[in-house]
Amino acid sequence: MNALPSQARPTEQSPSLQDHQLLIEHLRALLHRRFPQVSPNLQLVPLQGDASDRRYYRLLFPTPVEGTASLVVMRLAHPYTAGELPFVNIQRYLALKGIPVPAIVCDAAAHGLIVLEDLGDVTLEAALQRASEEEIDRWYRQALDLLLRLQDPEAPTSRASCVAFRLAFDVEKLMWELDFFTTHMLQGLCARRLPASHAVELRGQFWKICAILARQPRVLTHRDYHSRNLMLQGERLRVIDFQDARLGPCQYDLASLLNDSYVKLPASVRNSLLTYYVERKSAMDGKSLDRDAFLQIFDYVSLQRNLKALGTFAFQIVVKGNPRYRSAIHTTLDHLQRTLSRHPELQPLTELLEEHLLAAVPTGL
Repeated sequence: MNALPSQARPTEQSPSLQDHQLLIEHLRALLHRRFPQVSPNLQLVPLQGDASDRRYYRLLFPTPVEGTASLVVMRLAHPYTAGELPFVNIQRYLALKGIPVPAIVCDAAAHGLIVLEDLGDVTLEAALQRASEEEIDRWYRQALDLLLRLQDPEAPTSRASCVAFRLAFDVEKLMWELDFFTTHMLQGLCARRLPASHAVELRGQFWKICAILARQPRVLTHRDYHSRNLMLQGERLRVIDFQDARLGPCQYDLASLLNDSYVKLPASVRNSLLTYYVERKSAMDGKSLDRDAFLQIFDYVSLQRNLKALGTFAFQIVVKGNPRYRSAIHTTLDHLQRTLSRHPELQPLTELLEEHLLAAVPTGL
């Protein structure tokens, strides 16, 4: 899910030596205008990728040039020639809005390459493993402040210029993600063959939730706003993996952050951060939020989001043979169970998921 990788280590999908050298030559030519003094002895190190078909590399300069010692190269699955790459389009809008996204050093999407500012290797997820309670609170409040800035309707330039405002979490999109969950998590990883009546009932329960979410007021959402997509530089958070941004409920990114598949926040911390967000948003909007109504939508978004994540993890494990997301499944299931337990009105959905998901997850994950 994260656009900039968090670990600088060789991957099993490293290119052949010939391809590697050709890529370095191509990058040297692309960067010559920006860094004419760059040494020919560039080093290209494959980085751990994400759940997409993109590949990432760190380009190392033997000696710093204009204060730059390294860059990150995003290699697209295919050259992009259908106009401006959404990543580039959305990066420009977010940068103008004051969101600390990585700078684009070279846009060569037509050649399948984007060269970016190197934000380092420390994700919020990694930093939390050795953080104090005070640091955790400070970093998460900073993340919520950035989220509120992202959601602020004040636009730095015409919204029509940003592709994210042409997309939304409508019923069709939300249901597509839940159908993906059914296909890859239930039928794939869990090897369940749902009786026809259960399949119809499950999809009906999903549709009810999606219809409610699609009716909510919409703000700009990042779509994958979690601890692997927030990089920590000193004490400053930077935002990555924003190319799928679209309109949706204000609770969407909030749920992604506080019910993160990669992090288990204590309930007291989560509740404190929810209160912080609600108070700041109320002040920003100039009116008090109905907390109960707000939290119900937060929970419904969390359900949809966590189910969607499980579908992605299962697809990576079963179809792609990528074990990286195994450890995230149990954390996500914990979030799911906790949320369902608060909503007796979702009992039919709870019973279906208990039978076909919770009781069917393979042992050994």
